[in-house]
Amino acid sequence: EDRDRSEIKVRDAERDLNKARARQEGRANTPGSAVTLAALTRLRQSGEIHGIMGSLGELTAPKDPAHEEALSNALGGGLRSIVVTDDDVAAKCISWLRKNGGGRATFLPLSKLSVGRPQGRSLIVANNPGVIGFAHDLLDYDSEIDSAVRYAGRNTLIVQSMDIARRNMGGVRLVTFDGSVIESSGAMTGGSASRANRNAFGGGSIPSSLDRLEAAVEEANLVYSTVEAALREVRTNQQNLRDRIHGLDDSDHSLRLRNWKADLERAQKGVQEIRKKVVDATKEFEGCDSAQAELRTDADKAREAHEQAVSKRSAAAQDLQDHAPDHLSQKLRDAERTMTEAGRTRLASEAAISSGNERTAILAGRVKEIQRQIDKKQGLVSEAEAAITKLEEDMNEAETKLVDLKEQASQFNEEQNALQDRREEIIEERASLRASVEVLSQNRETLTARIEELNVQIQQKREAVDEIEVELEAVEVSIPSPDVQLPTVAEAEKSVQGLERRLGHLGDVNMLAIEHYDTAVERIAGLVEDGNLLRDRRSQLVSIAEQLEDERRTRLMTVFEHVSNNFGRVYEILQPTGSGSLRMENPKKPFEGGLEMDCVPPGKSKHTKRSMLSGGEKSMAALALIFAIQDYEPSPFYYLDEVDQNLDPFNAGRIAALCRMRSQRAQFMMVTLRKVSLTLADHHIGITHAGDGRSRLISEFDRAAAIEMGEEFEAERKSQAEAKAEREAMPELPDPEGMPRIPEPLGTPKSLGGLAERAGVEALEGDAEEGIEAGDGTLGSLRDRTDDWTEDMEERETIEQTPEEPAVTESEAEAEQKEAE
Repeated sequence: EDRDRSEIKVRDAERDLNKARARQEGRANTPGSAVTLAALTRLRQSGEIHGIMGSLGELTAPKDPAHEEALSNALGGGLRSIVVTDDDVAAKCISWLRKNGGGRATFLPLSKLSVGRPQGRSLIVANNPGVIGFAHDLLDYDSEIDSAVRYAGRNTLIVQSMDIARRNMGGVRLVTFDGSVIESSGAMTGGSASRANRNAFGGGSIPSSLDRLEAAVEEANLVYSTVEAALREVRTNQQNLRDRIHGLDDSDHSLRLRNWKADLERAQKGVQEIRKKVVDATKEFEGCDSAQAELRTDADKAREAHEQAVSKRSAAAQDLQDHAPDHLSQKLRDAERTMTEAGRTRLASEAAISSGNERTAILAGRVKEIQRQIDKKQGLVSEAEAAITKLEEDMNEAETKLVDLKEQASQFNEEQNALQDRREEIIEERASLRASVEVLSQNRETLTARIEELNVQIQQKREAVDEIEVELEAVEVSIPSPDVQLPTVAEAEKSVQGLERRLGHLGDVNMLAIEHYDTAVERIAGLVEDGNLLRDRRSQLVSIAEQLEDERRTRLMTVFEHVSNNFGRVYEILQPTGSGSLRMENPKKPFEGGLEMDCVPPGKSKHTKRSMLSGGEKSMAALALIFAIQDYEPSPFYYLDEVDQNLDPFNAGRIAALCRMRSQRAQFMMVTLRKVSLTLADHHIGITHAGDGRSRLISEFDRAAAIEMGEEFEAERKSQAEAKAEREAMPELPDPEGMPRIPEPLGTPKSLGGLAERAGVEALEGDAEEGIEAGDGTLGSLRDRTDDWTEDMEERETIEQTPEEPAVTESEAEAEQKEAE
């Protein structure tokens, strides 16, 4: 128990000492800090650099102690400035501090300082009531450092109060007794300052508790080492006893065992007696404390009696001078009696004090230490209570402000969402309007060009009409009036062609017309049959295409949801407290849009767009997508080319750690210049230039790769397990074996046989098929044959209706003219 208490005491003392040293090191960069002053003091004492006179606080002192607070604030950091003889010494000291890490300091070389004398406004204010005088006049120092003192004082005036300073402020620097500073520009500084950081005369700043903490650590270590040595000795003795007990022979085993047990009992009794003595000593110590208190009370009473006797003796002497001689003898006897009693009392008090001083001297150190610890604990308790009270008040105020800010934030979010929706609507409307404007502009340009083209054509037609009129007048043909309805050019040309065809057919009689008719009927029936077959096949293909489209969409969305979940988990690992997700640009028609990543890095708004991310944040998002796809469908090999070049060391370490952990399932090859990535790699391959124009390969294989990944490894393993579980729990995707099959391709339709038989040419079936399938103009030849068939059928109908042809032609012409009108 004593060892545990000593160890706890050592740990507490070392923790306090480390905190004090950390605070001391934190202030080491301040010019003139305690660390720097101590280093320069050691440098001056060693004699390595001559000419260091000391800090201004050591070389000066206030003439009146009442002015110490005002003068310390007037000089400020100047008290920690180091006075040296010349600038060469200052340069050597600065170089020494830089090489040895001694901090920073301000040096005042006496050979180079230029100080201005007080003038103008300062001299006028110095004579006003309530102004004590200049700061350098109120200090006691050697005349050798007068320029340094005046430089640090900056012609500052010391005044009695803030009211006097306010009446005289402006153009002069003033400092009040309580340490408030009024600059010449009008700036005012004041309030309460920490005593640990306050500047003071005699050493630059008030000493910290570092030495006291070091002493406490040494004392605790001494106690701990003592207890540890005693415990070690007891354990050694115990082990020796055990060895001796086990080493006894069978003959004297019982005898020695009894002896050892007796020794053990005596040792235990000795321990109990020592404990009793400790308890008695503690009681005696408490009694001594009470006796010391009583002796102090007796000493106070004796001191008071002595003072009363002295006062009585003085009063008696005064009465002796005031009264007549006949009363002198009686008063002298009373005075002697009083003096005798006072001397007796004094002797008794001195004896009591001397007897108690010995015990007091023994217990004084312990009492002071206990009192110091009590004061320290009470101070810590009071500071903690004050801090707790302040924190509770701040917490209540913060909670109130938090509620208000949450309400305001909710209102702002609603307004922002409304404005954001309105903004998106306006942007869409603007885009649609721009598209409409562009379409209208294109239509206008098209119409303008068409109008110009029509105007040119109209002009050409007018010229052609004029020429035709001239020709008709030449052949004495009358021009019809505008009221007469004429057939169109196409109708006229068609009529001419029909007449020419009729003239050509009238010469010979077609003897195979009936056979041709039967052939045409058969071909029409084949065309109808082929058309029905093609319609059925088209419906079947459309159904298959729709089914394939549904299956493709189902597969895409299922895989997308799984990869999106993996992306969110991996992004949270790469960016703690961040969030990420994937979304389709067109969820209804995913194949008509792209894929978008919504990433919110730590500390950024949830409305942050991907285009607003930095290069490193985009890299982290892209790598998160790669790892998410790997969780769904791993690849055997990954090649990463300097993916961590835009990342800080922390995020680069995360990427390297993930690649290290995922390298158990796939091979990663990474081009990188980061040390953390190189540290976690299994193999290293480097290219170096030796200076001779040739590149050399440096490789390192079979490197030990057992690295404990800690919490990141556990998070990654958990993420992979969740991804695997989700993938196993996914609904079964459509089986490729059960997908619809495309029907077998159709053969050549029988209706595409050609006109060989009608032409009277004997041809084989193979030649007909080769003719149909050969060349790039198959559809063109089919269209030509169809036109020929149509003309033949029209001619046949015309021949059959020859007697009634004029009436039919005229009626059709009239109907066409009416439709044209």
